Amino acid sequence: MILATVNGEDITRYIDKDTYKVNHEDLYESWLNANFVENRIIVREKVSGSFNIRCGNGLTLAHFLSNWYGAVDNGVVTLGVFVQSKNAFEAIEAYFSFEGQKHVQHSNGAYYDELTVNIQER
Repeated sequence: MILATVNGEDITRYIDKDTYKVNHEDLYESWLNANFVENRIIVREKVSGSFNIRCGNGLTLAHFLSNWYGAVDNGVVTLGVFVQSKNAFEAIEAYFSFEGQKHVQHSNGAYYDELTVNIQER
């Protein structure tokens, strides 16, 4: 199963599966009628979530960031994500942020990095 693609590259094997949480939410307008019953009209759906990327085993941090920023235009990334709450793979344009979790140097001199990727569909 493919969880995420960026710039034409499947990055699923670098994702920590236990941290993958990408879902959709309904954006709606609501009001109370004369009987004080709430009514809602769904305006659109929005995908948001986060996952951790592990760099170091076949993927360097520099390669990941280069590939990611290759899909960024005006601060918005275009990517494909598996939306858990819909059981569907969707292409979205999203705002994003990275949070560094780990930066470790192994005894052989190689570096291991872990990032949390936060996305929110625009």
